[in-house]
Amino acid sequence: MRLLLVEDNVALADELVPLLRRNGYAVDWLVDGRDAAVQASDNPYDIIVLDLGLPGRDGIEILHEWRAAQLATAVLVLTARDTWADRIEGLKAGADDYLTKPFHPEELVLRVQALIRRTHNVANQPVLEAGGLQLDEERHCVINRGKRIQLTGAEFQLLRYFMLQSGKLLSRSHLAEHLYDNEQERDSNVIESTYQPAARQTWPQRDRNPAWPGLPLSRSVCVSSATSISRLLTVGVIGSLLLAGVVIAQTANWLLDNALKDYMAASLQDESRGLLRAIKRGPNGLMLDSKSIDPAYDRPLSGRYFVVTINERQWRSRSLWDEQLAPVNSEELTGDLLDALNNQRLLWLGANYRRFGEPIEVLVAVDYSPILQDIRDIRYLLLAIGIMVLVLLALLQQFLVRRSLRPLEVARQQVEQLRNGTITSLNDAVPEELAPLVREINRLLHDTQQQLHRSRTALGDLGHTLKTPLAVLPNLTERDSIRRDPSLREAMTTQIEHMRQRITREMAHARTAGTHRPENFFDIDTDLPLLLESLRRAHRQKVAITSEVSLQGRIPWEREDVLELLGNLLDNACKWGREEIRLTMQRVDGTLVIQVADDGPGIPKGELHRAMQRGERLDESVVGHGLGLAIVADKVEAYKGTLRFDSNEQGGLTVRIDLPWH
Repeated sequence: MRLLLVEDNVALADELVPLLRRNGYAVDWLVDGRDAAVQASDNPYDIIVLDLGLPGRDGIEILHEWRAAQLATAVLVLTARDTWADRIEGLKAGADDYLTKPFHPEELVLRVQALIRRTHNVANQPVLEAGGLQLDEERHCVINRGKRIQLTGAEFQLLRYFMLQSGKLLSRSHLAEHLYDNEQERDSNVIESTYQPAARQTWPQRDRNPAWPGLPLSRSVCVSSATSISRLLTVGVIGSLLLAGVVIAQTANWLLDNALKDYMAASLQDESRGLLRAIKRGPNGLMLDSKSIDPAYDRPLSGRYFVVTINERQWRSRSLWDEQLAPVNSEELTGDLLDALNNQRLLWLGANYRRFGEPIEVLVAVDYSPILQDIRDIRYLLLAIGIMVLVLLALLQQFLVRRSLRPLEVARQQVEQLRNGTITSLNDAVPEELAPLVREINRLLHDTQQQLHRSRTALGDLGHTLKTPLAVLPNLTERDSIRRDPSLREAMTTQIEHMRQRITREMAHARTAGTHRPENFFDIDTDLPLLLESLRRAHRQKVAITSEVSLQGRIPWEREDVLELLGNLLDNACKWGREEIRLTMQRVDGTLVIQVADDGPGIPKGELHRAMQRGERLDESVVGHGLGLAIVADKVEAYKGTLRFDSNEQGGLTVRIDLPWH
């Protein structure tokens, strides 16, 4: 959810911005009322937190202008104007809620949450429910079928927005507009890389694409990892081979059947002529000479039959027994088979002749069952051969596909190595089909690296440029004209310190997640001993620092980032520790676990949130600026890790950092 904070009190804004971001809001912060009037109209914010006493333009005037322009975004007024008249004026101007200063930060968060739910017509209850899921916004976890799953910050933001937008089809650009603030890069693949692991945890395999609306968007945003070119090609080839096999088998069966019937028709015609030759003249006219016919016609149900009709006199083969064959009027071979005794199926031929000047009808038939059985045997044989050929072709095709796609697998491995930082560019020795893609990726990597280098250089130059004026400004506060106004001097000193701290912190933040080159990785064997030795010298061996590190060599994190993380944690521990500080680093289930424990006084649980605020120091007797733990928190968040504080058995503080292993 995207939130616009318009607040000119820098100290208050420095407290609210990280608080709101920890609760899953993408926060843009503005100070001037003129900027706020334009920014809210040009960007799709989900909620606006507006102060009324702003430089440039008054908040009430801006609110009137927004509502006149039909801006429907929910507005929470946050102001020191606490009279009833002020409240009424703010609500009449179009405010959806009104909160006066001083206030408790948790109340602000709950009011923002309630306004957003009201805007999306969702009941304001302890958990957010949609699609059979329950989302606990306080603990940043989702409950699915009784199972509680902890979410990262990005996963929580994405899932909460899906659930609030239940029933709507959302585009990737719409998500980017509502989940990123103005300082974040919107062209990254954060949405895709966040959705896939979250979906794998939240929905089981059989329900990977749940039916609740909002998820059709995710299917358009990211390509399913189950899609496989090799599998698609295999299914396509096997389907094509099956179709071709069925067509060929049916065609071959039809051709074979017709060829056999044609052969048998020719044989029946010869039989018919043989019967015609067996007709002789007798004392009573024409007659059939049984001695001149094939003996097979005399065996009952032999499978060969005839009926000869001469002038209404009929001769039937003894093989017919009691069966009848109907004579026909013209010569014809039918494809229909006649059922006969003994499960025979007869193929028959009828013909009309003239012999000795008299018409003669001859009907012959033969048992076609043995041929049908042979055809079935041939069909089964061909089916078995076809299946074997299909299996062999499928195996051959799978081999060829894997061999052909091997360059893609190599490219995938290189992309993974590129992400892990073990290489800096893809190998361009690839097939010509992949060469344009590899060239574009390498060009994009080079351009991105150059742009990142220019941005960091410019930021560094800006920081160093501002250091001189910031060093001069404290001296100006010592002038008599300013010293005579203590409130003005205190305000100037406070703002100068805030500016200095912000510049220091933003420069440190800009170095986080840097070039990701192997040569820039943190080396356990060389960098860690130097860091520990530097701390011992800086604190003059005040406390003993012991380390338990089960890792060796380089780890895939930027050297400067790890040094700053460990340096701030250990430096803070050295300030508070009495006798011993323990550093532990190990890899546990794909996670880098860093623990720093001291035997100092610790931090009460109620004060832990203060320790995370920039510039906040719980004990002014210890020298420092209060930026250490805040910088650590920023870096941990940049690497999508977690930061936890606990008390240890010695009464001191244990800080644990879990970073996902790249």
